[in-house]
Amino acid sequence: MKKFLVFVSTAILLFGCGNGKSDKMMSSDMKMDSLQSIIDNRDNEINEMIATLNEIQEGFKVINEAEDRLTLAKNGEGVDKMVLIRENISYIQDRMQQNRQLINKLQQQVKESSYKSEQLRKTVADYLQQLTEKDKELSLLRAQLSAKDVEIRELDDKLDRVSGDLTAVTKDNTEKTKTLASNKATIAQQDMKLNEGFYVFGTKKELKDQQIIDGGKLLFSDFNKDYFTKVDIRVDTEIKLYSKSAKVLTHHPAKSYILIPDAKGLYTLKIVDTSAFWSTSKYLVILVK
Repeated sequence: MKKFLVFVSTAILLFGCGNGKSDKMMSSDMKMDSLQSIIDNRDNEINEMIATLNEIQEGFKVINEAEDRLTLAKNGEGVDKMVLIRENISYIQDRMQQNRQLINKLQQQVKESSYKSEQLRKTVADYLQQLTEKDKELSLLRAQLSAKDVEIRELDDKLDRVSGDLTAVTKDNTEKTKTLASNKATIAQQDMKLNEGFYVFGTKKELKDQQIIDGGKLLFSDFNKDYFTKVDIRVDTEIKLYSKSAKVLTHHPAKSYILIPDAKGLYTLKIVDTSAFWSTSKYLVILVK
């Protein structure tokens, strides 16, 4: 029994001594854990702010690229120019709104963070200033675009009026052209009529059958005009007669024509003075055998 009491007493003493040492160790561990927690929290805050900073910087990068495309579109030509400008303005506006939200987020992170940095606050202020300047540029560009739209609408209206006037003028010119063409055709027909000549050659029997000759009479009022061949007296100056005997029966100046035989003795009538030849009659009758 005494031995048991001694063992218990010794155990209590040992436990008491050991517990005091354990408390000190536990206190030190708790402090280390608390410090590590503070460090971890600060690291997390800094990492989150750096991530937001990177997003903002990437946003400004794509905005600058869109501005470069916008400059190219403004300097370009063609129907799609205004479409490209509007698309890039809309894109820049959306990205600026995203960056504004990210900067507000960063401001809140800096405000709530235990990590106080004057440089970080200055960076946020610089970002806000950049957004303000880009807002002004975008507003100016939108105003210019609106003015250009008004100018284009006015130009379209003017073009419509000019197009209407041009249509009226074109219609008038078309009518005049038709009238002129009709007049030219009439003049051409009249000119052709004035320069028409008619000839016929045949044997005595053939000419008599068509009532072109009858004894000593020539060209009765009811002679067959369809039997004659029509010519343009300005260009048709030779008539092949296919006969070795030919005599001009109508009255044409003797010096205005000649009868020329070919190698076989077949005659061709050649008019040497068209004005004189056709001045006495528009009908030429030649008797052949």
